[in-house]
Amino acid sequence: MATEETLEQKIARLEQEKQALTTTNATLKNQVTNLSSDKVALQAENSVLKTKFDDLMTSSQEEIGNLSIELSKAKTIADKAEPTITVDKKEYAVIGQKFIYRRKGEVESKEITVAELLKDKPLQAELVKAGVGFLIPKK
Repeated sequence: MATEETLEQKIARLEQEKQALTTTNATLKNQVTNLSSDKVALQAENSVLKTKFDDLMTSSQEEIGNLSIELSKAKTIADKAEPTITVDKKEYAVIGQKFIYRRKGEVESKEITVAELLKDKPLQAELVKAGVGFLIPKK
């Protein structure tokens, strides 16, 4: 047979539960306070990092702009510059951007760009030997 709780026992038990809940409530309030402090600190750190990020993005965009201008200038200079080749330790300026030439052993002439000529050492030697007019010896 289960014993019934007396009024004094019930009051004591409720007082213990109240004390436990009060302790839990105080602990939770303390945790909320700590989390609030952490949140404020993280928000401040985030603000600093965002400012640094924005500054870096601004300076990066400026640097990209400066480099783009430099690249454009370099391309303009390169387009105006005479490409050169070296054959048998002699340097030759290449006049023009492309030319038509029939290589030895081939049946048909072919259009060759300066870029292709710069990569093809045997063709360079062949053209120098042939004495083509678009290769000018440099001093």
